[in-house]
Amino acid sequence: MSNNHDVIAALSESAVNRLFQEAFEKEVLKHVEHIDYSSGAFRIFGNITFDIPRGSIQFIPSSDDFVRLDEIDLRTDINLTMRIRIPEIAIPRICVDIPCDGEVCIPKIVLVPSMDINIPLDLLPITSEISGDGMIVPELVSEIEDDQEVYKWLLKLQLNPLTTDIDLIDIADTIGDLFESAARGILNSIFGDLGDIIYAIIGEPIEWLIRTVLDIGDDISEFFFRFLSDTVGLHGIIADFLEDLVGKIVIAKFNQEQELFEDKYSETTPMTIQIADVDLDINTDHEMVLGVTIEP
Repeated sequence: MSNNHDVIAALSESAVNRLFQEAFEKEVLKHVEHIDYSSGAFRIFGNITFDIPRGSIQFIPSSDDFVRLDEIDLRTDINLTMRIRIPEIAIPRICVDIPCDGEVCIPKIVLVPSMDINIPLDLLPITSEISGDGMIVPELVSEIEDDQEVYKWLLKLQLNPLTTDIDLIDIADTIGDLFESAARGILNSIFGDLGDIIYAIIGEPIEWLIRTVLDIGDDISEFFFRFLSDTVGLHGIIADFLEDLVGKIVIAKFNQEQELFEDKYSETTPMTIQIADVDLDINTDHEMVLGVTIEP
C-alpha cells in the first residue's frame, strides 16, 4: 500500500473475525442437492443438504494480501435411500438318468424370490472442516434508501475456488458404515431361518450382495467416496456453494459520502466528504490496513 492516502486505519485479525462471524450469521445459506442415480441392480436417490454455520479468517502477510478461510464447518445432512434388486436365490432343477426309469428330476426350489429392498441412509448432520484462500476487496455499489440512490463502499470476501480443500472421506465413511449395518439387518430379516442354507450356497448374504449384485468391491467407504466425488460431483457443488456464500458476506459497509460533523442546533448544511478510493493491505502484524483517498 502506498502512503498517498488521506486516512489510514488498521483492524486486528480478531476484530475482523468478529465482523466476519456476525456477517456469517446474517447470511445463513443452505443448499439441497437432489440425488437420483441408477446403475445395474441398484438405485440411490434422495437429498444431501449442507450449510456452513461458522468459520474464521487468518491473515497471511504476502504480496497478494490474501486471507485464509479456516475452521469452516461444513454441516452435511444426508437423507438417501438405496434400492437394490435382489435376484432370485434358488436350488436349481436337477435331473438324473436312472437306468430303466429314465430321467428323474428334482424341481427347482426357490429360497428367496427376486425382490427390491430399500435401505434407508438417513444420518444426523455430519460436520467436517473445509478451508480455502481468498481476499478482502473493496467494492463501490449503489443502493436505494428512502427512494434515493446512495453509494456505499463494501468490504467483501472473494474466494479462490482453486485453493478450496474439501474432504469427503468422513462423509463417505459414515454412509458406508450405515449402509453395511442397515443392509445386514434387512437381509437377515428377509433370509430368516434360511440363513444357514443360503450361507452354504452363496456365503454370507451381505458379502454376496455387495460384491456380486452391486459390484462395490471390498471397501464400501471407497465406493461411496467415488460415488460422491465422481458421480455426484460433490466437490464442485460444495466449492460453488462456499463461493456463493462467501460472495454474500460483507465484512463492513459505509457510505461513500461521509459527514465530518453535524450540529443539530445549526441550520447550516453539515460538511461532507466523498471517499474516492479504498485500498487494503495485510501487514506483518496481522492487521488489515485500510487506506482511504478523499476526493479533492
